[in-house]
Amino acid sequence: MPCIYVNWKEGKTSEQKTEIRTRIAKEISETIGVGPEYVSIFFNDMPEENVPYYANLIWVYWTVGRSDEDKDTVVRIITEAIHAVTGDPVDIISIMIFDLPKGNLAGSGRVLNRGGSIADQLTEGKTLDECE
Repeated sequence: MPCIYVNWKEGKTSEQKTEIRTRIAKEISETIGVGPEYVSIFFNDMPEENVPYYANLIWVYWTVGRSDEDKDTVVRIITEAIHAVTGDPVDIISIMIFDLPKGNLAGSGRVLNRGGSIADQLTEGKTLDECE
């Protein structure tokens, strides 16, 4: 269940955001083996005077346990989607990946990932309500 926060200069259209969200959710869900509905993507539009040179700063939060290959793939997916849809050069797209330790993700009023990665548990056939 990755949560992806896209922080960038205001001015992107709703259509661009929808296209980026669709591309990223589809490809990441295929990479980690969960449905696209479990890939949350949030956009934070900031005034230009608050944006440094690296105008697109993306934070990816997910539970610990992803391979370096998964991380490389996710970086490629996000970078290509933003570049293709907005035309922003790849050198201003910076991505930070945060691995959340077990027991540090909660939803529906309870901790969800004491039993490991939510994505792994969903892949094993558990429903979100059954995840530990």
